[in-house]
Amino acid sequence: MTSTQTIESTSNPKQLVWLITGTSSGIGLSLARAALSRGDKVLATARSKSINAPVMQELKEFGKENVMLLELDVTSGLDVLKEVAKKAVGVWGRVDVVVNNAGYVLSGMLEENSPQETFDQFNTNLFGGINVTRAFLPYMRERKRGTIVWIGSIYGFAPCAYGSAYVGSKWATRGMSLTLNDEISHLGLRSIVIDFGYFRTGVLDPNRRVSTQGRDQSTGIEDYRPIVEKVEALLDGAHGRQPGDPAKGAQAVVDIVRGEGKAAGKPFPREVLLGTDCYQIATDEARKFLEEVEVWKDVSFGTDFAEGDSGIGNDLALAALQRGDKVLATARSKSVNSTAMQKLKEAGKENIAVLELDVTSGLDTLKLVAREAVSVWGRVDVVVNNAGYVLFGVLEENTYAHILLDPSYPILTLSYRRPQETYDQFNTNLFGALNVTRAFLPYMRERKTGTVVWIGSMYGLAPCAYGSAYVGTKWAMRGMSMTLDDEISSLGLRSIVVDFGYFRTAVLNPNRRVTKNQTGIEDYKPIVEKMEGLVNGADGRQPGDPRKGAQAIVDVVRGEGAAAGKPFPRELLLGTDCYQTAKSEAKRHLEEVEAWQSVSCGTDFTEGK
Repeated sequence: MTSTQTIESTSNPKQLVWLITGTSSGIGLSLARAALSRGDKVLATARSKSINAPVMQELKEFGKENVMLLELDVTSGLDVLKEVAKKAVGVWGRVDVVVNNAGYVLSGMLEENSPQETFDQFNTNLFGGINVTRAFLPYMRERKRGTIVWIGSIYGFAPCAYGSAYVGSKWATRGMSLTLNDEISHLGLRSIVIDFGYFRTGVLDPNRRVSTQGRDQSTGIEDYRPIVEKVEALLDGAHGRQPGDPAKGAQAVVDIVRGEGKAAGKPFPREVLLGTDCYQIATDEARKFLEEVEVWKDVSFGTDFAEGDSGIGNDLALAALQRGDKVLATARSKSVNSTAMQKLKEAGKENIAVLELDVTSGLDTLKLVAREAVSVWGRVDVVVNNAGYVLFGVLEENTYAHILLDPSYPILTLSYRRPQETYDQFNTNLFGALNVTRAFLPYMRERKTGTVVWIGSMYGLAPCAYGSAYVGTKWAMRGMSMTLDDEISSLGLRSIVVDFGYFRTAVLNPNRRVTKNQTGIEDYKPIVEKMEGLVNGADGRQPGDPRKGAQAIVDVVRGEGAAAGKPFPRELLLGTDCYQTAKSEAKRHLEEVEAWQSVSCGTDFTEGK
């Protein structure tokens, strides 16, 4: 499907079949009613404890023969969800629209959210939706028709202190939906994320909110209490006064999918914002981003290639050493005695110490490493979350096959079945970095100084077909870094995400790439072959110079060179390609937002409601 096709040309049946997750309350319930009111059929799903709730029975009475109730828990694993999908398709012969709505909000500071709480938030809000999508895509591909709707949030493009895990799950949802759309549009399928502002549902009900300490704020870290109390008061005050009308929001979603009402005749969008508050915050954030990008343009453009070929972490260590700083260089057990690490030790002499650290080893282990690290020179001023890799593969194909990076690669044992490749990507690129940050923050808070640097990617700013899991980790990282900065800046600490374009490291080397290695789905072969060709062609020709990129980071952290005199940024783009891609995506986003303003701002309650 091309971007010029209108909604009618691909979505013109008189009756659609919807499957909606989480229909027992809130937006899901309103959306089921809206679809039924148009004469569509609805497969309304809920977990076992809610499937027989009075509200579900009322929905069944409302929809009569056009509604079917199905038990579905998005966290139950792909194999179970495939059986549900088979049953769902068997009811009316097809499913035209899948709405990934199930989710919840975890309130809590990044440092205080446990690894399990963070995983649970992502498992419901993101991984569950991914698996539901994987379960239904085969049926949609067979018919060359279907729409995946992801229910996003105002906090999928803005930070929110005291909501880091939720923010990360919704930023990732945006990136992965945009990427999925690029992967399936040539098949006649569509993916869209609908970002809701504050709508008057029960999500802010004090008796239903999920918080790290429950409602007992006395058990939290004292340093964070001012923020926790402020946000809790704001949430309590907002409950029952949210400006968004769920019924209007739901009708807008149905209009968009069906190409009716204010959506008639418009190109099908990648993303739509609902709520005047959502529209205002999204446009403000986009313009703020574009302004900061321009302020740091000279740094972004000053990192393109000059002779060199290494990795970002190694070059960053050397760059810090050249300024007379001390470096704790870490690596996994298999690499800690490598030739590269030995050369680094020789270059740093007494200013470098090498420590064994695997970011996936769990928070308790990382706390021990942090204690050891701090004891070497009495402090750690800067933590750089650089460890990571790129998993190549389309969203539908990244499932259970587990690619071992080496025989000693540890996997956290959790009581959930999960899409292993996708989880492994998140475990290294995001969850590991979160735990490293949690391990070092207590020492930084004690000294009231410290900087956390997150190594991001230009694909945390834009979609990338054949890289959905990687995209999701980097989008989530951006949102969580900005949120962390809001949580710790009052303490004298800082957080920054540094987004790299294509830099000449070994990440694209065919012998080192981590790629989905099972027999691929025929429908995706054109994309896979195209992207593999592009990646192979780019290897060794990337424009970015890792050494210049590393020097730029040290400049920004120290406030030297091109960074001297400038306010410390929330985000820094490195590479001309990253600057151009980011600016293009931000402008495209603003253009689409403005094109749908009447829809966005038409879903609030009327005056006095």
